[in-house]
Amino acid sequence: MKKLISICAILFCFLKVQAQNFDVQQIGKAKKLDWTGSIGGSTMLYHNSANLMRSNQLNYNINASLTGKILDIVELPFSFSVNQFQSSFTKPMMQFGISPRYKWLTVHLGNRNLNFNPYTLNGHTFLGAGIELNPGKWRIAAMYGRLRPSVEIDTATQALVQPSFKRIGYGFKIGFGSEKTFFDIIYFRAKDDSNSISNWRSKAIQQKIGDAYAIKPAENTVIGISSRLTIFKSLAFNTEGGLSLFNSDLTDTLGKSELQKNVPTNLNINASTSIRWAGKTGFMLSLKNFTLRTEYERVMPGYSSMGSYFFNNDLENITVSPSGVMAKGKFIYNVSV
Repeated sequence: MKKLISICAILFCFLKVQAQNFDVQQIGKAKKLDWTGSIGGSTMLYHNSANLMRSNQLNYNINASLTGKILDIVELPFSFSVNQFQSSFTKPMMQFGISPRYKWLTVHLGNRNLNFNPYTLNGHTFLGAGIELNPGKWRIAAMYGRLRPSVEIDTATQALVQPSFKRIGYGFKIGFGSEKTFFDIIYFRAKDDSNSISNWRSKAIQQKIGDAYAIKPAENTVIGISSRLTIFKSLAFNTEGGLSLFNSDLTDTLGKSELQKNVPTNLNINASTSIRWAGKTGFMLSLKNFTLRTEYERVMPGYSSMGSYFFNNDLENITVSPSGVMAKGKFIYNVSV
């Protein structure tokens, strides 16, 4: 028993334990232990006629991964890679998350992520709790948790690691309809905790770490919509969008923005506040052997949401994508312009 406890303690400390979504009703049918893995490699030979050493003449990379599953609930992933420069063995830091599901109710606990729409909350991992409810035609989801931990300013090594404030976020989605026709309203809000890092207000420390690592607490409020309307089972219209109010410096008390006159006063509005919007709309026509998709997307310059890791912004896309089957299924085409 002592040996067993010791082994469990070592695994708990060094392995990443991340549970997947699972149906409570399927627990008895799941495999007790299952392993999957892969191994791969690549190599490249480089040569130039001028004998210039722009790159190593021989480059290679070998990588392998192994993932264990317990009852289709808990995952234990490992990875290993070797190349001409170095080798590495990856045991990610401890994370735990579980999403039990029973009929129309799903509960998320631990390290989880949710998707409301691409412009609001979009796959950002949080440490906290969430819930999804789909009774009948209702489409309800909510979450609360830590979006990122605090990272202290490292003055000893001249801030080789980017410092950051602890960020807390929450949001909800409420909608009604089916997969073919629905309408959702989304609200998401996140804010940095300015007290989660010590001495960041010190001018001496700010000068020592330089502008590249200077940080300010920020907050973000996003309102979004998602909808789909299906007509005659063959024509569907889709719309997704978000309106983001982003305050990049909560410490700025000078020069109150003109936005203060047009938004509720309980929001922090100053010279660092910006309002941006992003969205896309389009339709899909589905016939027997032909499908046509069209989409228009516009993302304003500087659009950002704390519920997503990254945005391509300052863009406008118009896409037309016909596809279909010809010659009794012998010829399939798919075009995107």
